[in-house]
Amino acid sequence: MMGGKGGEGRALVAHGGAEATAELFLGEIVVVGLGPGDAGLLTRETLTWLEAGRPLWLRTRIHPTIAGLPGADEWASFDDLYEAAESFAALYGQISGALIDAALAAHAADGGPIVYAVPGHPTMGESTVALLRAAAPAEHIRVRIIPAVSFLDALAPHLPVDPLRDSVQIVDGLELAAVLDREPFGGGGLPISPLRPALVGQVYNAATASAVKLALDRLYPHDHPVTVLRAGGVPGAEEAITVPLHALDHREAGAHDHLTSLFVPALPPERAVRTPEGLQAIVARLRAPDGCPWDREQTHQSIRANFIEETYEALDALDAGDMDAFREELGDVLLQVYLQAQLAEEGGDFLLEDVYEAIGAKLVRRHPHVFGATIVADSGEVLRNWDQIKEAERREEGQRAARPPASALDGVPRSMPALARAALIADRAARLAPPALRPREADTLAALDAALARLRTGTASSAIPTPTGNAASASATSNAPTPDGSATRARAISTSATAPTHAGSDARASTTSASASTPAPTPDGSTSSASRTTPVSAGSAASASAASAPAGSAATSSATSTARADSPAPTAPDAPTSIPATLGDMSLTNGGGGTAAGSAADSAAQAAAFGDVLLALASLARARALDPEAALTAALAAFTTRFRTVEQGLRAADRPWSALTPAEAAALWGARQG
Repeated sequence: MMGGKGGEGRALVAHGGAEATAELFLGEIVVVGLGPGDAGLLTRETLTWLEAGRPLWLRTRIHPTIAGLPGADEWASFDDLYEAAESFAALYGQISGALIDAALAAHAADGGPIVYAVPGHPTMGESTVALLRAAAPAEHIRVRIIPAVSFLDALAPHLPVDPLRDSVQIVDGLELAAVLDREPFGGGGLPISPLRPALVGQVYNAATASAVKLALDRLYPHDHPVTVLRAGGVPGAEEAITVPLHALDHREAGAHDHLTSLFVPALPPERAVRTPEGLQAIVARLRAPDGCPWDREQTHQSIRANFIEETYEALDALDAGDMDAFREELGDVLLQVYLQAQLAEEGGDFLLEDVYEAIGAKLVRRHPHVFGATIVADSGEVLRNWDQIKEAERREEGQRAARPPASALDGVPRSMPALARAALIADRAARLAPPALRPREADTLAALDAALARLRTGTASSAIPTPTGNAASASATSNAPTPDGSATRARAISTSATAPTHAGSDARASTTSASASTPAPTPDGSTSSASRTTPVSAGSAASASAASAPAGSAATSSATSTARADSPAPTAPDAPTSIPATLGDMSLTNGGGGTAAGSAADSAAQAAAFGDVLLALASLARARALDPEAALTAALAAFTTRFRTVEQGLRAADRPWSALTPAEAAALWGARQG
């Protein structure tokens, strides 16, 4: 089907370069334009070539100008190829190949050129001419373009604007239609801005008109007026019909053919609300000297909190599955970006376009497997390449600024919620560590146990998990794998402290060594045994055996605790979903507990130990592929639900909080579980 007239077997390779020189050329193609449709608008030079008697090809006979030209019936055309072509791209390639063959043959026969006549202007909307200009130099063929009257010249008298002064955009309707074929990945591909008037050509049938309407609907209001221009430059046939955009492909817009174009007026910024440029213009207007007094007063810092608030509101809408609200909240987040960028421009710091450039260039640079020649096997290799590229960027930035390379953790925002920041730091550290030094879950659990022990006793320590996940602690240690896979054994130091019982009295807890052996896989697949001492407070059961390792591994612990004889017997803390002993035990853990009052040093020690607990939990979340922020959010939601159950029960019984008894609190707290 693609073997065309004179073009069978020719493969055109488009490439640039200067046109073939006179000394080397092996053929010549003279391209003339037949204008908008009136033979009276043909230039003298075009008429000279049409009457020169050289071999002449028409791209198509379907053009009003042809009927007014003597001898046109004798000229060849490519209309027969239109019926058999699989696509326009294939068709235009066939035509270009056939013309190059004809030019070579004509030059070999008598050294003269051939003539190729196209509708309108040769360089406006003519794909075959573009292909010829790209491929001809490789065949040592010269292509000459003869200027002609274009459809723009014919339509200019009918436009309500000055094409140059008003910066009219000239857009190909076929390109607008092609954007729909790329959806939902065609975003950013529309070659048009609503802030400037546009003239859309080649709206040659109803299907194209429908596609153009849908493409423009992404940027313009449904009721935006557009003008259908038909047969411009053809005496007695010119027509202009204005309709709302949504009616572009309706009967009221008239028939669409190869002489149909579309004029789209510009939108003022306050109506171009579906584009980045429109929002940028609106924000700039608000900040202008005659803009909004409140917006004029704002600074980077005064609207800083809005960034966080709007982001959380967007996440709330996302978590609720409310896409309408999510769309609106994303707009609020985007507004914060534009406001901050506008403030930066006013301060001479940077432009919004600099923001676009920074993120756009970064994405292209860090995705060489998409925008370059790099080949990757899977997403894991993508992440490794990403980290390597980031490291190279940090080294380069350090050299430019004459400072040491930045840390891999420098990009973790300090203003993030602490738990989420801890999880991100743990993830980055783990990704950078070699396999033998990456955190193991058993090590993370050991660090968590050690931190909990210090939290119970108030022992000051800096038991922060090392890059391998082990606890570096003076009060509790565990077996830590060495780079060669072996383990080092260290004795834990038993401690004693005064801690409150559930009843609130003091009890002296004298702990004995608690030994736990937790087989944990090493990088080579073997196991290591960790032995550690865990202090147990008076608020815990006198004897406890608990599994602190993940399913599949063994962990046993034994501890004894001696409380004062005059203290009430302590009870074990309830599970997160159990009934609390008192209303005061409805803590955020849903399981009770209390706080110990002490000196400033004790408070600092407790805070440090508590921080270690949270850091260890974040590391454990990373090991188990959990989102600590999401887990805490879910726990808070459960607590809130149960707390509201208590509130509802009190309201139903018409009882104040002060009259609530422990038994009633326990009943109400557990009611939700049923």
